[in-house]
Amino acid sequence: MGATVDLGKAIAGAALGALVCSGLSLPLSTSQVEAASRAPNIVVVYTDDFSPDAEWLWSDRTRTPALARFVDEGVRFSNATAVTSLCGPARASLLTGAYGHKNGVTWNDLAEFDAGSTVAPRLQQQGYHTVYVGKYLNRLRAYAPKPRDVWEYAQGWDGFDVLHTFNGKFYDYPLWTREGEKRYGTNPEDQSTRVLTQRAARHIVDAPRDKPIFEILSIYNGHTPNLPMRRFKGHPLCADVEPWQGPAYNEDDVSDKPQYVQESPKLPSDSYDLRGRCEEMMTIDWAVQEVRRALRETGRLEDTLLILTSDNGWSMGDHRLKGKVVPYSNPVILYMLWPERLSNEPRAIGERVQNVDLAPTFCEIAGCKMPRADGMSLLPLLAGKTGRLKRDFVYEEQLHGSLGPGYYGLRTTRRFSRDHLWVYTEHATGERELYDRAIDPWQLENLASDPAYRETVETLQQMLHQNVIDPDGVTFIPSTGVVDLDSD
Repeated sequence: MGATVDLGKAIAGAALGALVCSGLSLPLSTSQVEAASRAPNIVVVYTDDFSPDAEWLWSDRTRTPALARFVDEGVRFSNATAVTSLCGPARASLLTGAYGHKNGVTWNDLAEFDAGSTVAPRLQQQGYHTVYVGKYLNRLRAYAPKPRDVWEYAQGWDGFDVLHTFNGKFYDYPLWTREGEKRYGTNPEDQSTRVLTQRAARHIVDAPRDKPIFEILSIYNGHTPNLPMRRFKGHPLCADVEPWQGPAYNEDDVSDKPQYVQESPKLPSDSYDLRGRCEEMMTIDWAVQEVRRALRETGRLEDTLLILTSDNGWSMGDHRLKGKVVPYSNPVILYMLWPERLSNEPRAIGERVQNVDLAPTFCEIAGCKMPRADGMSLLPLLAGKTGRLKRDFVYEEQLHGSLGPGYYGLRTTRRFSRDHLWVYTEHATGERELYDRAIDPWQLENLASDPAYRETVETLQQMLHQNVIDPDGVTFIPSTGVVDLDSD
């Protein structure tokens, strides 16, 4: 564990005012330009569909030196999850701090999404220069078919360079910008991660010097068809990378699992090949290096909260499943670096946190609040003055069937039980799952039907239904057989 850091003292030292929260001094306001110019920068590198399990993909100093900094010098949230493991809803939850059934995005669809409800307008009001670059919420083209229609979704963003179709694509794509739509082809320099990273770096360089930056660089790497930059394709450093073969990989006995898992055939291979993902991590590493270079050249790097995370996780063959949109693929990568305000010693935070916590965290740094947020600020955890947030569980849902049926459930915290970390799920089929990740981290033994745990199931069920979601008001949407979950 790294040394406890007085974030409050650091922020107060920047003359931003103070707010006492769990013993942590935080800014009250950054509305004045003079104060705003000394507020911390916040930069998020947002990857796609990466499981947090295979840490060796991004912890090798030789292969991924920029990403290895997060492991060697940063804060790792070892129990981070997304509300749902699907691109659109997960991204909406990060931007709004709200669950999908509240922010209107429970599937890859923008019909009910209010673009003005994101954290961007709030940070912009606090004096931040706000930038979003890359993959946005899915089906943007369907609801903004013409370039002029995208302006509705750009509200709150000073820079808004988003892939206007296919949700994210590596080659042959249009990019919407405030200066007009730009089209890229099939040359190596057109690879979308390369283009988006260069634009993100340029936004940092061109940002007003009297304003802090809030930027999200949302790249497509991690998502199928999993194409790295061509310089990293077949890279020798990835030739012998260790494959994934965790304890739950290709699980032999799935008789305790829901029917869709039982019906999944055993995988033909004895491990999950990570060479392609390794090459993509080298691509992401290049992107982080470019962002850091721009921050360093503008004198912003030391006081930048730099975040590495993923929109959702990915099942790499655990319980015989490959893919997402199942509760097993909700865990995500979440690392933070903040040279000026955190120590450079690695630290792991085991408290359950979620993507809905990020918008409240950003807002508290800036001195604002996220209205109707379901998440909580992570600053007290970052300060090291508490190991627990004031909540008993985090919630997750997937109301549309896909690889499996729809579901909702919760994951309890140490505040609820010091000795247990329950994962409780109710499926649209009526099937239930219960695991104690404190003793069964790979979720090998479903306890839901065990009479010894009947009281636990009843308690968790009551907590779920009374505090978050009324089962009588839920409509599960059965699977439509769509293969490409991100299709426009």
